[in-house]
Amino acid sequence: MLRHLKISAVLACVLLFASIAQAKGPKYTDPAKTDADFAFQGEYRGEIDADGTKIKVGVQVIALGEGKFRSISYIGGLPGDGQGSQIVTSSGGQEKRVMMGELKDGVVVFDDDHAHGEIKGGKMHVTAKQANATGILDKVLRKSPTLGKKAPSGATVLFDGSSADNFQGGKIKDGLLQAGCTSKQKFGSHELHIEFRLPYQPQDRGQGRGNQQVSNVRLHIRYDWFSSRISRRRSPGRSETRPTARHR
Repeated sequence: MLRHLKISAVLACVLLFASIAQAKGPKYTDPAKTDADFAFQGEYRGEIDADGTKIKVGVQVIALGEGKFRSISYIGGLPGDGQGSQIVTSSGGQEKRVMMGELKDGVVVFDDDHAHGEIKGGKMHVTAKQANATGILDKVLRKSPTLGKKAPSGATVLFDGSSADNFQGGKIKDGLLQAGCTSKQKFGSHELHIEFRLPYQPQDRGQGRGNQQVSNVRLHIRYDWFSSRISRRRSPGRSETRPTARHR
């Protein structure tokens, strides 16, 4: 497969998103201009105390629109925190459970027969009823270690936010390169660094929701196609996308 990569290639379709027609609710692209639910969506991490035993817990909170929420709790820590801290089930997956919640008087409340949780002031207060365990989880914002990485010496900078001249069909909106363009320059074997923003669409579902849309970079080679999945962390409630490449 490597020999194919040495053939002249064109970086195509920087971002390929699912059909916009499936998105019916509001779409926010500016974090400063969203709804009241946005402040609660995100990841929370900490420990609960179960009769003196400290247990790592991670919770991903997903806004569903109009004050409704879904939470996914992980015993052992958030996905990607490190395999050493994860507790896995007999099937090999990470132990987790789902709860539904609602915004009431400025507080998001989750409650069922097994647990109770409340989000307020940037913290999630949790109680495991049957285990008599309690804890406070802090909201965290995890970032890729390569975010904002500077181009190394000799690198070709295709886009720096100021011009789309390096792309056929390239368009800029709010300083961002829009989907559906192709690089004019051809490349052989290379390493690519790309950063992008997904919209916040709390009322949409499935392929119409921003955190469900898959972003790809396609390497268009003379006779073959390689699709390289960008390594990125999806929005809360979605599993982490790991780097992959496939020949088709």
